[in-house]
This record gives sequence, structure tokens and C-alpha cells, in this order.
Amino acid sequence: MSDNDLGKKLVEEEHLLQFLHAYQTVTGIPLSLHSRSESPDFLCIRPPGELVGVELARSPHDYETRLDDRI
Repeated sequence: MSDNDLGKKLVEEEHLLQFLHAYQTVTGIPLSLHSRSESPDFLCIRPPGELVGVELARSPHDYETRLDDRI
């Protein structure tokens, strides 16, 4: 694994930790990291021991240059 790939994986792990915290806050269900992989990015465990795949994706929306967002 190259240094660049390792750096990307470390950033993904940081994003995963933020997701796991938000997921538990919203659902009340804790997820814990089981293993790292490529597809999906991570395997997590939720009670009662069920494996759940987590794939992280970046939104294509550019928040820096937006002029107007409408719903």
C-alpha cells in the first residue's frame, strides 16, 4: 500500500468515526468497527452481532462556490 493510499484510508477512518457517532446519536443504535476493506470501505457490527457494510462517498455538491441553494 502506497503512502498516498494509506493517507486516504486514514482520512476515511476519521470520517467513519464521525459517522459512527452521528449514527448512534440519530438512531440510538451503536455500530462498532469490525474490519477495513475496499468494497465496502468498512465492515461494522451492530447489535445483536449483525455485520453491516459502510461505504463512504463524497457529495458532488460544491459548498464553497454555491450562490443559491433551493429546496
